[in-house]
Amino acid sequence: MIGLGHLARCSGLLNALLTKGVSSVLLTEDNEVSGAFLRDQNSVIYENRSRLTDVSNWPPASMYIVDLYDYDPALYLDLKRNNKCVIYIYDDENHVIPDGVDGVINPNIYANDNEYPGVQALCGMQYYVFREEIIHARKQCAPEEDYVFVCMGGSDPEQMTSVVATAISEVSEKSIVAVLGDPDEIQMDRLMKIRNLSLHIRPSDFASLMTGARYAVTGAGSIAYELAYLRKPMILIQLAENQKMIAESFGKQDGVVNLGDFRCFSNKTIQEAVAEVESGDNVTAKIDFSLGTGGAERLAEKLLFSARNMDEHS
Repeated sequence: MIGLGHLARCSGLLNALLTKGVSSVLLTEDNEVSGAFLRDQNSVIYENRSRLTDVSNWPPASMYIVDLYDYDPALYLDLKRNNKCVIYIYDDENHVIPDGVDGVINPNIYANDNEYPGVQALCGMQYYVFREEIIHARKQCAPEEDYVFVCMGGSDPEQMTSVVATAISEVSEKSIVAVLGDPDEIQMDRLMKIRNLSLHIRPSDFASLMTGARYAVTGAGSIAYELAYLRKPMILIQLAENQKMIAESFGKQDGVVNLGDFRCFSNKTIQEAVAEVESGDNVTAKIDFSLGTGGAERLAEKLLFSARNMDEHS
């Protein structure tokens, strides 16, 4: 499924903890897809974000793992009452964490433990949590088809999908497979006018669409990691500030072209990148994910060790 990067990694970690016999529950807010995604999982779904971030609603626990774009120290200090351990999943490059946080999980390609002095740090791609469908897709080794995979995330508020697809269609003979979570009417109308384009909205076969592509044009979020794991050449676009260092780090790898901030390039820039990638069609991304598939299990082991140490010293 698309647009569920945070939810997917939390779900993967939840399952790893449960497998180790650790009583765990996932808390999230209600939206159109969270209920279906978390079906049959040990979860609590709050009606809105306000209810979710009111920690008085949270069940008691010896450790809280928080994966929110919420930097308000009050939330974490509330959780710290009664000497609870708070681990914060960080998705930014500023390396400034809120008061009350005992540890940081940053599984990004650029992350380093030394950037978080004074707290437990679990950093780097060895802790990246891949969805099971992505791991399974790589094992299947499905044959490639001659199309370009285009995905700018679930919501694509900047409407970059239609911009990118239009630019590609003007210089490439390849078919385009575009994936979106919830396109508005304006973007739908633009996409329908692009030749050789197949549009998929919240597809259930998301992983197989990535696997079959010759190369991809995508934002520098969780989809970029999944495409790299599938060893797909990529043209990356920074769609948000927290994607800047991800895009720059991936851009140093073979098989990846980083276009930078979406506000700072033209159609010509996209088309030049397409020509570069298509001129080396046999190139595959050579990013080392040899440790990546066990990320959830590694995190569960480390967190369980921390919880035991905390209990011994409480």
